[in-house]
Amino acid sequence: MLTAAAFLALGCGLLTQTPTPVPTKPPTPVPTDAPTATPSPEPSPTEQPSPAPSTVCEPNAVVVELQTEVPFVEFVLRQNYSEGIRSLVLWYVDPDLDPRASAGALEANLDLAFEHALKLSLDLNRSDPCVAELFDGINPIVVDADYNGWLSGLIDPAALPDSPMLSPAEIEALRAEMQVNYSRTSPTDSLVRPPAPEGSCTWQDTIPRIHQHFSPERSNVGFYFVIDEGGVNIWSQWDGPPDAGITMASMLNVLFELDCLYPVPTRLIVIVVEPSGLVSLIGMVEGEVVTSGDFAAAIEQFQVLYAP
Repeated sequence: MLTAAAFLALGCGLLTQTPTPVPTKPPTPVPTDAPTATPSPEPSPTEQPSPAPSTVCEPNAVVVELQTEVPFVEFVLRQNYSEGIRSLVLWYVDPDLDPRASAGALEANLDLAFEHALKLSLDLNRSDPCVAELFDGINPIVVDADYNGWLSGLIDPAALPDSPMLSPAEIEALRAEMQVNYSRTSPTDSLVRPPAPEGSCTWQDTIPRIHQHFSPERSNVGFYFVIDEGGVNIWSQWDGPPDAGITMASMLNVLFELDCLYPVPTRLIVIVVEPSGLVSLIGMVEGEVVTSGDFAAAIEQFQVLYAP
């Protein structure tokens, strides 16, 4: 079983909840999430409790404030904590990346992904001193307009300079400093992917429908789409108690909204965190069951990858 830190580092490559409707595909009772104000259980002996932030810097509040600093239209910003590492996770669609890049253009596209990811990490770090105080790493996850993954890495805020701009030499130095968990080395499927069938939904169609099952008051909930060599992946994170019934109910609500998404998803990764961001569960369901509408099979095939 992977450690939480190892799995979360992949990036790509492998509150009060209001009641949501029970899916109409084979009826499955869907309980309502417990309020996030419910006290969290005592941490397992294998997991250290997250360090208490200062009275000024509170992780979820900082995530909310940083939303205005992200210049991209499609992005997800959230935070989590596991095995001594608190990460600020930023997934975004970079419209300057060419989804159909190949041959020599492949490396140029990847260079651009690194440059933009590092500059954005610098901007986030400079925008709020709480970023450096709270987070051990900023984790940009970069996809193109077709949601093909190009880069996932972790950069220590302490490694970022104080200057408002990065010189080419600084970009190269920071690129060497970044812990790269994934970078694209082969052309994307956009070159050969068939057109979307009639009646299909895009990710932009799908994401509001997923969010309707989660209260907008919950600041550490996020869903993002990454297509890479491992498959068509939906990454999800929500806060709540590590209760199996509630987790399965939330997972089924997400699966319910994936029925028409194209490209067809092959994997749903689930990350459950406590209100503080402490990771309490990582799991996934993969294969045809992701979009089959067979919710009983989805529950049966759910794989727990990490549970302290």
